[in-house]
Amino acid sequence: MQSPTEFLAVPLMISAAAALGNQWAIVPKRKDHSWTVSPVLWGAIIGRPGTKKSLCLSRAIKPILEIEKQLSDEHMKHLVQQA
Repeated sequence: MQSPTEFLAVPLMISAAAALGNQWAIVPKRKDHSWTVSPVLWGAIIGRPGTKKSLCLSRAIKPILEIEKQLSDEHMKHLVQQA
């Protein structure tokens, strides 16, 4: 695509963290379980117009969107079966 690799890497990392959600966390102190850190990441792609930022973003989050659509369809089928 001839764009910087970070235009693809940043959305991939953010998508991975979003997929993990708040259910996963690390405990930085071995014996202190009251302090946990969830994989919350923020990211931004900054570049000049025409550097294919939107294209890279859409390609990076496509797998997550497909999983979300599949889960939504399964949920709707489950709701229809219950009705």
